[in-house]
Formats: sequence, structure tokens, C-alpha cells
Amino acid sequence: MRYFPQNLHVHVGDTVVWANATSEVHGVTFLAGQPLPPIPGWYDSSPTGNGVPYDGSSFFNSGPLYAADAGRNHSLTLTFTKPGTFRYLDVGDVVLGMRGKVTVAP
Repeated sequence: MRYFPQNLHVHVGDTVVWANATSEVHGVTFLAGQPLPPIPGWYDSSPTGNGVPYDGSSFFNSGPLYAADAGRNHSLTLTFTKPGTFRYLDVGDVVLGMRGKVTVAP
């Protein structure tokens, strides 16, 4: 249960796409100081957005990302607008170590 790559290094203005290439449900959640959403309620959550600018200052949730052939949401696209290090996790699999970070340089 890992993101690949687990740690990304990008620049302000770069866009990152997370795509679920597995048959399991996964997600991408930036907590930004907020508590971990409860399970199982997270599986019914709606995405915060997709294809939007992200500055790292607020909670952001992809919602469940399904397998590409499931006919449902399977990817998240974010464009980073500020430098910093932004940690994210899979709410459903965080206990198994599914975490990552995006380091954004100016």
C-alpha cells in the first residue's frame, strides 16, 4: 500500500495527477491540520474538487478513487500554486502506511 512515487518534487505552477491503477479503492487527502476523516463515512464523501489550483493551506479530499474501468472517478489533478511541503494520505489505508508528500519549489 504505497503511492508511486511516494515523494514528489515539483515547482510552483506544476500539475500533478494521481491515478488509481489498482482494483482497490484509494484516495488522496491533504489534511492541512484537520483531523483524519472517519471511516467508513469517508467512502461516501464527495471530492473537494479536481483540476483546481491548490496552495496547501486547506483540507483537500479526492474522495474515493476507483479503478479506471469502474466507470467512476479514478484520478485527481492538482496544480500547486505555492512553495512548501504538503503531506497527503489515503484515508482508508493510512494505517498500512499509505502516505506521501509533494515538495513544491519556487
